[in-house]
Amino acid sequence: MNKIEKVVLPLKADAVERATQRATAICDKVHKHLLENDMDITKALPRIDAYNDSYDVYRDKQAKKNLYMSLVSYDKHDMTDKIVIMNDMKILKFIQKARENAAFTYDKFVNKLNLKIGPVSEAKLQGNHVWDESFLTVKIVDGAEEIWKTKMILNVSKLGLIFNQFPTRKMKN
Repeated sequence: MNKIEKVVLPLKADAVERATQRATAICDKVHKHLLENDMDITKALPRIDAYNDSYDVYRDKQAKKNLYMSLVSYDKHDMTDKIVIMNDMKILKFIQKARENAAFTYDKFVNKLNLKIGPVSEAKLQGNHVWDESFLTVKIVDGAEEIWKTKMILNVSKLGLIFNQFPTRKMKN
C-alpha cells in the first residue's frame, strides 16, 4: 500500500455509509410515493407510451419503473392486481448493491489518484474528508510539493444505480 492509499483508505467506510444512507432514503421516497397512490403501481407510475413520449421522457419513465420494480413485489402472485408491497429482500439487495458500488468506486478513485499523481514520498490529507473539498498535499519523489483538491459527487444512473464520482484537480502553487 502506498502513501496516498494509506492517507485516504480510512475514509472508505464513510463512502459506504453515505451510499447506505442515500439508498435507504431512495427506498423511503419510493414507499412514500406508493403510499400516496394507495400502493397502486399504475397510479404511481403512469403508463409508458413509447409512441407519443419523447426518447428522454420514455427513458426517464422506464428508469423510474425499473427502480420501483426493483424494490416491490405484486401483492398477488398472478400480477393482474396493480397493488404492490415493498419487498424487504429486494430492498436489502438494493442497499447492499449501493454499498458494494460505493466500495468499488472508492477503490477506483484511489487507483485513479495514484495514476494521476504518480509515486510520492509523503502524503497528507487536509480537511474533514475527501468528499467536501479536501486537499491532498503530496511530496513527489523528486522533492516537489503538489496540492490536489478532491471531492465526491453522488449520482444516480439512468438504470437507477447509485454511484460516486470523484473529480480531482491539481491546484496551482
